[in-house]
Amino acid sequence: MSNTKVAQALGVSEATVSRVMNNQPGVSKSTAQRVREMAAKLGVGSRAHHSSLEGIRYNTVGLVVLSADAFQRFSQAYHQTIAGVEDALRSKGVEMIYARASEPSQLPPRISAGEVDGLILAGTHPDPATLRVIEKLPQVWVCSHREDDCDMALEGNHAVAQLAADYLLGRGHISLAAISPLASHPAMRARLEYFEYLVTRQNASVKIISCDVDETLLEQTDVEDDPLRRLAEVVDGQVEEMLACEPRPTGIMAANDMVSGMIYAALQKRGIRPGIDIEIIGSEHDGPALSGLYPRPATIDIAAFTMGRRSVEQLLWRIAHPNEPHAYQVVVKPWLVHGDDINESLS
Repeated sequence: MSNTKVAQALGVSEATVSRVMNNQPGVSKSTAQRVREMAAKLGVGSRAHHSSLEGIRYNTVGLVVLSADAFQRFSQAYHQTIAGVEDALRSKGVEMIYARASEPSQLPPRISAGEVDGLILAGTHPDPATLRVIEKLPQVWVCSHREDDCDMALEGNHAVAQLAADYLLGRGHISLAAISPLASHPAMRARLEYFEYLVTRQNASVKIISCDVDETLLEQTDVEDDPLRRLAEVVDGQVEEMLACEPRPTGIMAANDMVSGMIYAALQKRGIRPGIDIEIIGSEHDGPALSGLYPRPATIDIAAFTMGRRSVEQLLWRIAHPNEPHAYQVVVKPWLVHGDDINESLS
């Protein structure tokens, strides 16, 4: 009967009122606003609305990538994170504005004007001027380590390193290496540093082989200047450096699964059997990157889709609690995904 009163007072259908009160799409913003105002006037409320969408005014959230991440273009995990954000917002009936903005002029007008309820942000090296434009909006960073005090939803990079170290050490490797072509990437750096700490604590040897390629490399679209081929050349050189180590590592942690595939190619070119002579574990559970590899290496699923959804939950909480002084980090626990088990001894 409550929805009936609201519908009769506004001259709209009960179905329209029901959609608005249950945060479902299909109703114009102006009508939804009128329904909510009348519902408040009549003392009619949606428990779901008040518990999870308190503070929502524009029914819109921005998802903004504030700087180019060298792995974004090719990373399945990145796209799964975005899909998680979209899915969570859709389930709440909240509109999403997606943008890439490396400077203030690239921000959508509604975001620049503050006409959104909050922001999901990503990017490893954001422009300070752009951050100043949006600093007053509720925001949650996803997949991006930040040194300042802010809400974040993160992959558990220390847990990724722990799983990789436990896996390789548990399989009898005592000489290990870690390879990354992007040393300054926050997630990759965190994984490698903690991996090194864990391995040395177990009295095993570890060689960290990392370098910093130009992060604009993977943003290039020139077919004749294939960025992945150029990155693979960097990894090939890192594998050459690793093979010259004494003792030669028999287990490798790759920065992610895309790098795992490049390590496979570099080893095979030298007559070394990946998965048999040298074992590799990657991360991010990137199906396309791993699909052509045999034996398929172990990897670590960072729960990217869940991380995207959790960033939305944290943002809605922040919107509803604007005066909460403490920042919160939501860390999604990763898990090990075993690869093919080849019944041959490591050489």
